[in-house]
Amino acid sequence: MTVPDFEATVSLAPADQWSFADTELLEATLIAVQQRRPELVTVPAAMSFETTIPRQVGLSCSSAIIMAALRALAHRAGDEWDLVELAQITLEVETDVLGWAAGPQDRVVQAYTGLVDMDFATPWDPNHYHRLSNQLLPPLFVAWNRSTG
Repeated sequence: MTVPDFEATVSLAPADQWSFADTELLEATLIAVQQRRPELVTVPAAMSFETTIPRQVGLSCSSAIIMAALRALAHRAGDEWDLVELAQITLEVETDVLGWAAGPQDRVVQAYTGLVDMDFATPWDPNHYHRLSNQLLPPLFVAWNRSTG
């Protein structure tokens, strides 16, 4: 499930060339989009991000930033991503471009948002991902050590 109080946002500002504020994540995202959806990156921009997701505590901050960048690029072009493709390319940025170990679970739930039932018996099959009502959950309390995140 995604946690409603935590989010990542990416801003795109007009620029003569691509620039990235403070992160390799945004540059890696651009590389992946150039390969998969080059029509989304024909006009350069200055990319920056903000996040309320604690970093380095296992709440998928990096993939949330990547996904926010992908959504921002599509929005700017008047387009949107198929949810499975959005999860796949987010994973590709992390595994293929950045060389990190990662799996589909966090990316699928971030693409679909909310509470999601996922069955990975058939990888990347949207028929195996189902949004569920958040009302099914008990009250949620998330805690982390602020010195690490």
